[in-house]
Amino acid sequence: MAWTTPPSFAGVMDNADWTIYANDLRFLHTPPACVLERDANQNIAYATDTAITFTTETADTDGMHSNVSNTSRITFQTAGRYFTSGLMGYAQNLTSARRAYIYKNGTTFQVSENMPDTADGLAYLNPHTTDYYTASTYVELMAYQLSGGTLAVTVATFAASWVGA
Repeated sequence: MAWTTPPSFAGVMDNADWTIYANDLRFLHTPPACVLERDANQNIAYATDTAITFTTETADTDGMHSNVSNTSRITFQTAGRYFTSGLMGYAQNLTSARRAYIYKNGTTFQVSENMPDTADGLAYLNPHTTDYYTASTYVELMAYQLSGGTLAVTVATFAASWVGA
């Protein structure tokens, strides 16, 4: 069920008007949202853009993720403005930088967060953005690193929440 702009009326509301308001209230009670997690390490090759794949849906109120195909994607079923956020933790490594970013439809860069090398445990990155998405648009949480070899992403979460029409 999608959000419908309530009718403007002058006077008495009819049955159709009340139905629109009732459906909008149901929609607002459980708006589209999706929260994904990864339950194992994912190795990221040196200097390679890599989509993080997700194995667990913590929440998915609008059929935005599949655990069978395109498991790296959150695909919007309902058009609207969404807050999209990723959290990624790279294994400790003393060489070069890491990056986490959000891609739209596999081609459009949206936002990134970069971090230099670290000797203090995991390097956590948290890219996030708010944007308008049409139905069938998808986003992915991407990883990129320059350590000189393969480096594991040990923690990954990806989420999208509808915030308005």
